[in-house]
Amino acid sequence: MPRSKKLAPHFPKVKIAGMPDWWTLAHRADSLDISAQQELEQQRIHRETEAVIDARLNILCDHLSIPRGEWKALAEAIAVNHVKYFAVEVTSVPSRGRPAKQERFAIVAMVELRMLDKGIKVKEAIRLLAADRELKTGLVDALEAKYYKCLGELKRHPAALKRLNMMRDHLPTMLSDPDLRARVLGDLSVSESEYFPVRVKK
Repeated sequence: MPRSKKLAPHFPKVKIAGMPDWWTLAHRADSLDISAQQELEQQRIHRETEAVIDARLNILCDHLSIPRGEWKALAEAIAVNHVKYFAVEVTSVPSRGRPAKQERFAIVAMVELRMLDKGIKVKEAIRLLAADRELKTGLVDALEAKYYKCLGELKRHPAALKRLNMMRDHLPTMLSDPDLRARVLGDLSVSESEYFPVRVKK
């Protein structure tokens, strides 16, 4: 299955002042010796470098539609986009009986709507959903595995990825309008059946 690649985002140029030379440290008007000043400068360089890296990781998360702080999901998205043969090909397997339910968009929407509603991250949203007996989502570990499996399959299909990003743009409206949510998920279910056809062995 072809991968949907995104161009790398634009990162602003940042220059961090390096270690001052010995003469600068020696002529500073304070009581610290040069070794202590060097240690403080090294700590400053480390702090400023980490701040720039954190900001760039957030830019990457936003660019790839990954919630900030979800480092495993970010690493997977980077690898899928830029590491040859990393993406796992998912094919339909002939089977007997009833076709598998098309619920990839529904699972992702359920988790991410809860995240948006509560202002929380993936793990906490999944924990709350699993604790709701009326939803019958299963145990936390099972629901988490299903969420990332569904998300991964949608991201690896170019057309499905486009619909996924469109759905995410409309999550705030879907959260406040249950009727719209039902219509959107119904349309996505139809599209999902086209993207991931299931062949039933007779």
